[in-house]
Amino acid sequence: MIKSIKQQLRRLQIIQNAAARLILLCDARCSTFELHGRLGWDTLSTRTAKALVRITFGCLHNEQPPYLFECLRTLHRPDRPTRATEANNLLVPRVKTNYGRNTFEYRASSQWNITKTEIKASVNINQLKRLLKSSWYS
Repeated sequence: MIKSIKQQLRRLQIIQNAAARLILLCDARCSTFELHGRLGWDTLSTRTAKALVRITFGCLHNEQPPYLFECLRTLHRPDRPTRATEANNLLVPRVKTNYGRNTFEYRASSQWNITKTEIKASVNINQLKRLLKSSWYS
């Protein structure tokens, strides 16, 4: 089932790229990265990553259902401040299968941990959205 979802997302990305070429009147040799940049569009993988960060932020700030928060585990907080505690990272569970890598717990924790610290330190969801829009990395 997961492969079919990935295949559908790949097809949808191809359609989005074709639409960008049509709007900007470019041929197939144009870079899709440049086309998306000119239109201000995100790729589907970037959109899903941003959505996962927004959901994780909501979980950590009690703005999402409690069952999602229960999936996330925060790291141990020592009494003294360290760089690791300032990063506000989550504990990524160990998984051995692709099924485990597709769980919310694994994907949300992994994506949250690679998100920039400035974005994770947002005070509210509007600030998080603004920072995600302005300073996201591909």
